[in-house]
Amino acid sequence: MGHSVQVPNGAGGDKRVTVESQVISIPHNIVVAGHKQLGLDAYFWDELRVTYRRILLVRNAETLSVDPLGCKLPAEISPMKQIEDLKKLAAGGVGEERSVGPPLSLIRISSLLIPYTIAEKAQDPMVRRLLGTDEQTMAVKIAATLLSWGELRSESRIMWLNVKLSNHNVEDRLLEVLRHIDEGFGKALAKALVVCRKP
Repeated sequence: MGHSVQVPNGAGGDKRVTVESQVISIPHNIVVAGHKQLGLDAYFWDELRVTYRRILLVRNAETLSVDPLGCKLPAEISPMKQIEDLKKLAAGGVGEERSVGPPLSLIRISSLLIPYTIAEKAQDPMVRRLLGTDEQTMAVKIAATLLSWGELRSESRIMWLNVKLSNHNVEDRLLEVLRHIDEGFGKALAKALVVCRKP
């Protein structure tokens, strides 16, 4: 869908332009690690070209919504498969993949999972040790940290990440980064938008 806004014309008047915006609702399987509730993206999980980037699709359940507010994407993967994928990643099972693209932002990832401030994160010894590691190693260590909180258990329910897309930009910093660095995610996102735009 789109809506019109006025912008200065520069010639003594205003002109109207159409700004395309849309909300998509991404399903997340809810799992528990110790006392923490996490959401695992159930739509894009198997679409990433670089599979260890799945760790980027883990969210603190507190950041998710009970209700979908936009075009509902289907849940394409079971929570049990996702739990097994995280266990494999934590064990270093990333096959022949190599780190590609810019390194993961550990501060960004930990902000999704650990409820304390960025300033405090920057002083965390674990965070400081990992800042110099490559993308793949960092993903493995983050997955291992999740498992250290306790056995991952499915809650057999779904929550939603409601994301606004405007002028072809994703208004979620993490997903926008993924769109640029992972070809598989970018293609899956484009396909989802085509489906959501159909009447």
